[in-house]
Amino acid sequence: MEIRQLQCFVAVAEELHFRRAAVRLSISQPALSASLAALEADLGFALFFRTTRQVSLTQAGAVFLKDVRHILRSMDSAKRHAREVAHAAVPSIRVGGVDEAIVTLVPALMTQFRARYSDIHLQIHEVSSSGRNVQALEAHRADVVFIRENVHRDFVESRLLYRQRIMVALPVAGTNETEMETAGWRREIGPPGTFVTPDQLVRWPLIRFPRHARPLLHDLMMGSLAHIETPPEVTCEVIDKSTMLQLVHQGMGVALVPEWVQIIAPDGVMFRPYGDPALELPLYIAWRKRDYSLQLGEFIDLASEICAMRRSGNDGALPGDTSS
Repeated sequence: MEIRQLQCFVAVAEELHFRRAAVRLSISQPALSASLAALEADLGFALFFRTTRQVSLTQAGAVFLKDVRHILRSMDSAKRHAREVAHAAVPSIRVGGVDEAIVTLVPALMTQFRARYSDIHLQIHEVSSSGRNVQALEAHRADVVFIRENVHRDFVESRLLYRQRIMVALPVAGTNETEMETAGWRREIGPPGTFVTPDQLVRWPLIRFPRHARPLLHDLMMGSLAHIETPPEVTCEVIDKSTMLQLVHQGMGVALVPEWVQIIAPDGVMFRPYGDPALELPLYIAWRKRDYSLQLGEFIDLASEICAMRRSGNDGALPGDTSS
C-alpha cells in the first residue's frame, strides 16, 4: 500500500467521478484506475460500486475513507513538524542529565535561557547514569544532556563544564555515640580544608555506591585504594545520596560523595576533601552534532558561561564549593 494510492482513493471518494479525480491529481484516468485496482487487490475487497453512470463507495470503502483521511492528515502534520525542526524552528529542547546538573545548574540555566527564548519549551529528565543519558541522546529522546564522561563520537560532541572535588562525608562529633567515635577516629580529622588520605579512609567503616549506579565515582574510589593491602570495611551500599548522608549522620560509616551534595546534607554531617592529590569528578554537556541549532547552541554556551562565572566567583560558587 502506497501513499499515492491512498491519495487517489480519497480523490475518487470525494469527487465520485474518475475523470474529475484524475484532473484534480494531475494524472491520467488510466493511471488513476490502475492505482485503485492495485489498492483494492492489496486490501482484498472493493472500495467502490461502479456503473457506467455513477461511482459510489461500498460500506467498507466509507469506513476506510475515514481512517485514510486521518492517516493523510497525520502525515501532513509530521512533515510540517519535521520541516520546522530542519529549519531550526525548534519548539522545545529536551534536557537530560545526572542529578548534580538537574539540582545545581539547570534551574538557573532555565531561568536565563527562558528570558531570551520564551517561546521554547524546556523538558527536563533526570537520569542517574551517564551511559543512559548518552543513549537517550543518540536515540533522539534528548537534545542535550549533562554527563560524567567525555564523549566524541560520529554523531555526538561534548564539552567540559567543570571539575569538582570528591569529598569524604563524616558525622560531626557529638551527634551520635558510636563505635566509630570510641575508636578515636575523629582525632585524625583536621580543620576544614584538610585532606583525608586513602590510608585514613580504610580505617573507617565505609558506605559506598554500587558500581552499576555510580560507576565513575565507584572506580575512582576503588582505584585510590588499589595500593592498600587491607580493603575498607563496607557496611552497606546505597544508591540514593540523601539516604547515604542520613546513614553517615547516624554514625553508620563515612562516604565518598561529589562536592555538590553539601547543599542537601543534614545537620550533623561534615565534609573533607579526599585524596592526595584531590580526586575530582567532571561534568560535561553533550549534544548531537547534526541537530545543532541556533537555540541549542545558545543553551550550551549559556551553561558554559554560568559555570565559568560561578567558578570565578562572579556569581557565587557552584553549590558544594565550600567545606564544613
